[in-house]
Amino acid sequence: MVLVTLALAASACLAQEAKPLKNADIKQMVAAGLNDDTIALAIRGRRCEFDTSVDALIDLKNANVSQKIIGLMLAGPPPPSVEAAAAPAAAPKTRPAESAARAPVAEPESIGVVFYLDPESRAMKELPLEEWKAQGHSGWMTVTGSLVVRGETSSFHVSQNYPTEFVFRIGNPEAIKLYRFTQKGEKREFVAVTAKGRSRQTDPGIPVDVTKYGESSYKLKPRSPLGPGEYAIVTAEKVYSFGVDAGGGPK
Repeated sequence: MVLVTLALAASACLAQEAKPLKNADIKQMVAAGLNDDTIALAIRGRRCEFDTSVDALIDLKNANVSQKIIGLMLAGPPPPSVEAAAAPAAAPKTRPAESAARAPVAEPESIGVVFYLDPESRAMKELPLEEWKAQGHSGWMTVTGSLVVRGETSSFHVSQNYPTEFVFRIGNPEAIKLYRFTQKGEKREFVAVTAKGRSRQTDPGIPVDVTKYGESSYKLKPRSPLGPGEYAIVTAEKVYSFGVDAGGGPK
């Protein structure tokens, strides 16, 4: 039963972006053991359609939903204007002359698709989309929920000598994650949720910086160079893959 719960929790990490959050989703995340901070991020980053009637609030309380989460459900996510106003404050300051001199960049036309940004030509190359499944693993003292894809390697590889930057369009850019796969035979997987006793932890992935790229797109860049291996970029319900080789270039 624990394996099934953790597999579902791992699967919830890739919940469909277009689907609004409802009361049942919050109760499901609480039952899966996700902490308040994780649930709060989901509420702030997703479209919400909560039932906040008296009966619904009592039902949430009976389902062990915390007062903090119920308060966020009542308040709803911050309006887009607030998020848009906050974004430029975190961006590096540029001089007016520098901004005017910048040429417009080519941007992805498809929403939710991840592209590798070629460091020389600046051309966008679409990453392969992988089919995935959630799977539970039981150890002596630890239980994990993993996301698994078929195949030993990705069909798209880059050299570790090249910068690894990716461009995408998505309504919730802070939700995109980068993970390193573990290769196991003819499959690749990464651990999304780990449970030990009553403690459960969701893996936040490899540290990345997500910045505005064009008028309607964003750029993802790892904070540290990636070593050789297989990797996954997770956005909404989709998993894109790429590999990093010790030498050579994009292929």
